[in-house]
Amino acid sequence: MKNRLLSFGCSYTYGQGLADCWDKKKLNYGPFPSKFAWPSLLGKDLDLEVYNFGIPGASNKHIWYTILNTEIFKNDIVVILWSYTLRHCFFKDDLSIQRLLPSDVGRQYKYENEKWTPHHFDETKFYYKNFYSNLDSSIESIGRIDHINYYLKSKNVSCYHFCVEDITLKTPVHWNNCVIYPVQFDQTLDIALDGLHPGEESQKNLSNHMLKIINRK
Repeated sequence: MKNRLLSFGCSYTYGQGLADCWDKKKLNYGPFPSKFAWPSLLGKDLDLEVYNFGIPGASNKHIWYTILNTEIFKNDIVVILWSYTLRHCFFKDDLSIQRLLPSDVGRQYKYENEKWTPHHFDETKFYYKNFYSNLDSSIESIGRIDHINYYLKSKNVSCYHFCVEDITLKTPVHWNNCVIYPVQFDQTLDIALDGLHPGEESQKNLSNHMLKIINRK
């Protein structure tokens, strides 16, 4: 049995918009992660069995929660592509998770497989108008990333942290003990079928960049 690569992140990890993960008629991401997304590409290069736990629209809080509730073994390799710090979510008493994204404010449509409340847009707008701050969201994200790093290290699990923005440059803190590699998709290469997310060549480019860093350690 092969060792496992466990990947976590948002739609960039899930592979939203790629050929096998987009329903053009329904404007809907597919029910399963894309085999063209970076986790599958990286897993193939490392000869590992891939488990893609990417969640479209996920905040770093949601990613953190997903990792803590995933069974992880000592021989696993965990690679995380942390999302944008401005995203947020709430855990509700009915165990549902409500996402809060600035891009949802004023959006005229939703993906069919996203269960939003009728008041979702108003709630999101209210949060960003009255409670959100760049500093608060950055500190929270770095704290959760640092916690996950400590948690995985305590289980003797190899882990690698990447982020779609340079979070430590954005908000330097003295207490963070985790190396977080900032990465960006080169969307000049191509765009996915939804017109928003990275295409196959962009995913390959990121996977190759991750592989170089992993092999360096």
